[in-house]
Amino acid sequence: MEYSEERFRTLSEKEALYDSLQNLCPALFDVLEEAKADIKARYPSDLFTAQQNRGNISRMVSQRSAKLWNERSDGSWILCDRRGFLRIREVNTGLPCYLRRVDPITGGLPKPNPSSADRAFFSQQRCLGPGELTPMETDLFARHNRMSPKLDRSHIILAWSGEIDEPVSLTAYRPIEAGRFGAANKWDFSLALQGQMPDISNMEFIPTDGEENLLPTLIVDEEVPEDLRLKPDSEISTDDSLSDDEESENNQ
Repeated sequence: MEYSEERFRTLSEKEALYDSLQNLCPALFDVLEEAKADIKARYPSDLFTAQQNRGNISRMVSQRSAKLWNERSDGSWILCDRRGFLRIREVNTGLPCYLRRVDPITGGLPKPNPSSADRAFFSQQRCLGPGELTPMETDLFARHNRMSPKLDRSHIILAWSGEIDEPVSLTAYRPIEAGRFGAANKWDFSLALQGQMPDISNMEFIPTDGEENLLPTLIVDEEVPEDLRLKPDSEISTDDSLSDDEESENNQ
């Protein structure tokens, strides 16, 4: 997403992440719903145990989604690699997003695989504040007075329930540590995604210090009187993890 020079100077990383994910949602939900329907219609569930089915179905939905994405993408978001799973990157910002199944114990951000690469993916520094972002292709966009933030330092996990008989439910997380098995991971940004995200053009982001979800605590309608607004409580969210090999995909 591109911003004017004036807006870019006050843009925080969390606001930029929200905007990018908002643009991604409609196509992402369409692809996931179709992938689920395709797998449900053809998958031989009677050949496996219930536990095997959960892992198999989650993996195959990701694989089917990757194929559909590769065929239908408008070019604004592309596959990150050729591993065959839904791992996509926003071209204008470099933001990577990986689909994972929620943690089976916490129901939130999943854990990374034990590989060093996967744990590194989850171990991130906290989001940058207003005025700290670096623009992509500075010279090119400066000539048009438009700039896109460089977001490839952020790694986003798109955690979904893995339930094939239920509507797609997705939460985006930006993990900041690998975490321990059985415990909730830490994140500094989380956002419950919808097929059509709400318009936030007339809203403002208020910093918070808690670990609550983005929409209830960080967005405030400008028309709400000041004394009724939610009090500052800091960043977006914290918790869970990711992996880079096929084993981690099976755990989604």
